[in-house]
Formats: sequence, structure tokens, C-alpha cells
Amino acid sequence: MTFLSQLSRSIPLTISGLYLAYQVTKEPTGIGVFDGFWLIALAIITAILLVRTWRKDRAAYVETRSVKSYLSSLIGIILPALVFLSLRTNNPTVLYAIFDRGFEGASIKFRQDGTYQLGNISELGTQYVYGQYQFQDSLILLDKSDLADVIESKRLAIRAITRLGGAGNDTLLYQIDSTGKVIPNSITFALLEDNRKMK
Repeated sequence: MTFLSQLSRSIPLTISGLYLAYQVTKEPTGIGVFDGFWLIALAIITAILLVRTWRKDRAAYVETRSVKSYLSSLIGIILPALVFLSLRTNNPTVLYAIFDRGFEGASIKFRQDGTYQLGNISELGTQYVYGQYQFQDSLILLDKSDLADVIESKRLAIRAITRLGGAGNDTLLYQIDSTGKVIPNSITFALLEDNRKMK
């Protein structure tokens, strides 16, 4: 069996594995029903392709007794795994905040490379919006507003509030106008992760 034939046999598994790695990496903590079904279906498809490729490699090994027969399976496993690890580690999260309303809500993730991912979560799925941001002291400046019926302003303010009874502080992400006032009835995010070097 030639290298090209082994490579072509690994293509379906590799593509499916890469797409699964990307989907798992970009998902927020909360996902919609359809998103969950899609991820499960994608994982099943990838598993079927892996078993199919492995069986063909096994048959080739029985015939040739060469460990190179498993090259197709190894490519289909190792390449998506490396991509998954790269996506997880090379662009770490600086800030992560959520708005939780039971089965509905929103999440916003600010990456170290200056990009953000906004997820509008509902029972039917998650709508994603991507863009760029900049820090300005305790402000976050987005590249656009009116995002996914969640964000109304380009300006987000990071503010700490004291809990009732004085039992510690919570850090919230407010939407503010050009004068620094909180926009009435706008969504407020709870900050869950803050990895800034200077707070």
C-alpha cells in the first residue's frame, strides 16, 4: 500500500476530527439543545470513521506485517488532537463573563490576541458573534455594538460591587454610554474569569 493511498484513506477521519476539535473548543459553558445534538452526532460520525479506518489499517497490517499500515489511523487521530491542544493553549482567555437566565443567557470571552467571542444562548442553539476589543483602564472597547440582541454599546465597564451584608465583592461587566452611565435595562454580565496581569 502506497503512502498516497494511506493518506487519502485518512482524509475523511482527519476532516471530521478537525471540525470536532474546532466545535468543542469554541463552545461556551452553556450550549443549546440543537448544539448538543450536533456535537453528539459529530462525535459519533468521527468515531465511526475512526473504527472504519482502524479496521482497514488492521487488515493491511495482517497482510503486510508492517506497522506503517496504521499510518492512516495515526494521522486521523494525532492531527486533530494537536489542533485541539493548540486552540486551547495558544490563545488563552483573558476575561470570561456570563449572563445566566436559566435555559437562556449569554457569554462573552475575551482572548489574549485581542479578539472576543459573544454567545447568545437559547434552548434552540447558540448564536456566535466574533470581533475585536481593546482595554482602556477598567473599560473594554468593542469594535461594534448591537451584537446578537445582547450588546447595545461598544463600551463595557468592569466594576466591583459589595454583596448584601458586606460578605465579599462581585465583579460585573456593565454596558455604559459615552458619559459612563449604565444603559438602563441592558444586560449585565457576571465576571467568572479574570486573567489580566494588572487588575
